Amino acid sequence: MRISNLFKRHTTLKQTRRGKWLGLCPFHEEKTPSFTVDDNTNTFKCFGCGARGWVSPQHDNTIRFTVDKSAPSISAKFITNGKYRG
Repeated sequence: MRISNLFKRHTTLKQTRRGKWLGLCPFHEEKTPSFTVDDNTNTFKCFGCGARGWVSPQHDNTIRFTVDKSAPSISAKFITNGKYRG
């Protein structure tokens, strides 16, 4: 699964160039897009709130998030026991 498809469930993303996407951050309220997603590296970053991390597919078709400690709200909203719930 592409990381952009994962975040498209929660926010609108527009492709800026091959494999790169931009949109409103799903982790905080904002009016100007500052959330970037990169399908090539499976990473995401918000320049507004500082949330960043990566997603890695697992053997059993689950997805594992890793995020900076600076964004605890991500865990509360999207992750249970280290696995994505969406």
